[in-house]
Order: sequence, then structure tokens, then C-alpha cells
Amino acid sequence: MTKSIFGLSENIAALLSYLFGGILGIVILIMERENKFVRFHGMQAVLLWLVYLVVAFVVNIIPFISGILASMLSTLATLIVIFMMYKSFRGEIFKLPVIGEVAYTQVNKE
Repeated sequence: MTKSIFGLSENIAALLSYLFGGILGIVILIMERENKFVRFHGMQAVLLWLVYLVVAFVVNIIPFISGILASMLSTLATLIVIFMMYKSFRGEIFKLPVIGEVAYTQVNKE
């Protein structure tokens, strides 16, 4: 298994990109220039959290059911992140709908 610029195995570096609301994904995108697997997961993590923030903002505008929807959204986002951490740890590139393709295209356009 190849290493990332951080000295970690690529699957661990990819897994970590999904932590802390995509902040580590941003760090990985800035620092990692060589490993496309790690960069893909970093990009996808950032896009996932951006989509989550936009949807959460819209859900919280709805007055009566915002609490229920926000709770469901948080649960869904948590499950997606856990699933993506599992896939990245297994060394797989799993593209989430829409954002996965965007992330893959951005990482591989060089």
C-alpha cells in the first residue's frame, strides 16, 4: 500500500479526510499533491460537507418541522460519512451521486 505525504497509509489518510466537517479534507487537498486516491476522498469530503451545510440551512428555514428534518439530516449525514470512511479504509473509490463525479473529475484533470 502506498503512503501519503503525511507518512500515513493512503487508506488512513483518505479516511481522516471525512472527519471534522471536511476541515481535514481541505488540509489534505492543500498538502497532498501526489496521491490521487487521497485527493479524491479529500475533495469528496469537502463537497459532501458543503452540500450538508446548504441543505441544513434550507431545512432550518422551514418553521414547523425544522427540528425533525434537521435531526433526520444529521443522522443521514453521519451514516454517509461512516460509510465513506469504511469505503476509503478498504481502499475503494466510491463516488457519491453527483459530488463523487465532480470530485473525481477535479482530481484527475491534471
